[in-house]
Amino acid sequence: MRVYQTRPDGVLIGYAEADESPLQPGVFLIPGGCVVEEPPTFGEGNRARWDGDAWVIEPADIDQPAEPAPDPGAIPAAVTDRQFAQALAETGRITWPEAQAWGARGEIPADLLEAVEDLPEEIDRQRAIMFLGSAQTFERTHPMTIALAAGMGWSDEELDGLWAFAATL
Repeated sequence: MRVYQTRPDGVLIGYAEADESPLQPGVFLIPGGCVVEEPPTFGEGNRARWDGDAWVIEPADIDQPAEPAPDPGAIPAAVTDRQFAQALAETGRITWPEAQAWGARGEIPADLLEAVEDLPEEIDRQRAIMFLGSAQTFERTHPMTIALAAGMGWSDEELDGLWAFAATL
């Protein structure tokens, strides 16, 4: 038996075949979000939506708000390890060979290792080394990111700028 799949808001997205119950011949197992009643034909630019009782034909773009333009000044929540290493190299904070060794083999640049050594006692240095050497993404607001940035002498504004730049790479 053909049934009609809908999104949670009732908009038709396709059809499926309902299987007959192996325990109750003549009874079909209707998947969640499906409607048994066939939708009416509708033209281009329209869509069918099940309102709980019947199909309603409406314009296809009725609830499609325009996507807001991305804020070019927004600071991304995270950057990849490659973006982070490349941004540090491109801004002269580490050398290109250090960036390449860090990205390829997890070899932490000397200046970052010095920052780890200068971390306050309450921060576990081994965890900081693990964080730097094996993270695949770096989150801007992660406590270790903030502590290491402070150890490198970077202000919040410098870190934001580095993150924004890294996201473009």
